[in-house]
Amino acid sequence: MDLQNKKVVQSNTLIKAIAKMDALPLKLFELAVANVDTKEKDPEVELEKDLIRTFLPRTNALRHDYLQTIMTNLMDKSTFTVKYTKENGKKKTEIFAPFSKIEFSEDESTVKLSFSNKIMPYITELKKNFTQYRIEDLRHFTSSNTITIYKVLMMYYNQYTNYIANGKRTKEELESFLNPVIDVSELKALTVQGKKSYDRFSDLKKRVIEPAIKEINEHTEFNITYDTIRVGRKIAKIQFHISNNSTEKLIEELTAEKKLSLSDVQNSPYTALLLGAMIVNFADANNESLMMSLGENVYPKYDVFVNKHSLDDLQKHLKYVKDHMNSKPNELDKYLIKALDDFEKNKGKSKRDKSKLKQKEKLPDWAKDDTAQKNVLTEKGIQRSKEIDELLEKINKDTSD
Repeated sequence: MDLQNKKVVQSNTLIKAIAKMDALPLKLFELAVANVDTKEKDPEVELEKDLIRTFLPRTNALRHDYLQTIMTNLMDKSTFTVKYTKENGKKKTEIFAPFSKIEFSEDESTVKLSFSNKIMPYITELKKNFTQYRIEDLRHFTSSNTITIYKVLMMYYNQYTNYIANGKRTKEELESFLNPVIDVSELKALTVQGKKSYDRFSDLKKRVIEPAIKEINEHTEFNITYDTIRVGRKIAKIQFHISNNSTEKLIEELTAEKKLSLSDVQNSPYTALLLGAMIVNFADANNESLMMSLGENVYPKYDVFVNKHSLDDLQKHLKYVKDHMNSKPNELDKYLIKALDDFEKNKGKSKRDKSKLKQKEKLPDWAKDDTAQKNVLTEKGIQRSKEIDELLEKINKDTSD
């Protein structure tokens, strides 16, 4: 069976649950989840013995007595502890085993594992808040701590890839998913087993954190580093840093998309509107400092305004602004922002206020075009109108003269 593209998919609640398992039972559990039929929600999974053998720490034949020892360990020493707060504010803890039954025989090539009813919702009813990762990544991990830390980091990485695709998070929020901060107490609860407590952070670092990071870096496409965060004299949090070739490329694209040029600002429909309202002139349009300030500080607010009202309203607003300007202010960007804020506060308060905005002039044809309804700073490649091209040609000509 080719596992290169085989994914494990689990609820984030299960990802953050405390798994009391050794490395091998935990890997076999993950392997079973990767092969579950989520469409049918079938609690039974059949795994080839040869596939199981590839996840074992040895490569010799999988004898029946050895298989029985492994499966007995999987049944007897595997539990999940899920903690959550109920609606009434009371805390609740649930402890359950992942499997209800395991069947195999000497003359059959497969092992049948039956998931418990309690765990099925965490691996099949996954409409939101779930994490997926490659089962192949887990094959060579030798510690349950490595598996646990890897799964938690993938939970954050999945959120990063999801939100960067739909654009529903800021750049800072996206970066927080790639650099998650985890309390040391939470990390210890997820990883420290049995009588070990690792009260000293140096022991936790040596026995848990660094071996796990080493294995993840060696056996997956990810590169993990971390920093410690002190609260007073105590190390209370760990900030992990997740990267790979894909994330670095996405970050570069995100940064490049947000980086403006003078040409971008000059080509914006908002520049044409300001020129048309005579708030800026052709010399201003070649003033890089002024134009970049408008592009970075004012035009994003115009985006919001146009989406809320219309481009027609923006043109009327700019005409009103020009009519009430005694002279050009020293800080034009701040002046335009304040004028827009004042407009939003006063819009609709009285008929008198509205009457000030009424203009007989009609929008030019290029401004009515649907392709000009969005700022080119945020949606590159919009077809520019003939009027904008003529204005820009005049700007260049005046500059050359």
